[in-house]
Amino acid sequence: MHDATLETIPSPNPQPLAAQVWGLMRQTVQEWQEDKVPTQAAALAYYTVFALAPLLLVVLAVAGLFTSADAARDRLIAEISGFIGQDGGAWVRELLDRARATRAAVSSVWSSARAGCCSARAARSGSCRRR
Repeated sequence: MHDATLETIPSPNPQPLAAQVWGLMRQTVQEWQEDKVPTQAAALAYYTVFALAPLLLVVLAVAGLFTSADAARDRLIAEISGFIGQDGGAWVRELLDRARATRAAVSSVWSSARAGCCSARAARSGSCRRR
């Protein structure tokens, strides 16, 4: 077995370590700017905020398959409150309440529109189904 120490192993690059580190840092900053990382991070955060409500609704729908919807909602809010604090939990509760109200409104508008279409079709053809 060869017993070599770091001092006896030749460096592949004769530059001192400080110069290599400085060069790596400079290259990292240049590529960071070229790739527009701050802009990409801001865009990701922006779209994540808009995706949060639908994601929570999907999580609640899946959890509702295994337990009651209210129990799933309360548990989700409790977990989020423990993670981001009571203010965040209150925000999520409000978000879910608004989503529930919006879902009810959309559902009623959809049902009303569907009933209107069905009635018009039935009046014309005697049936609610498309043929």
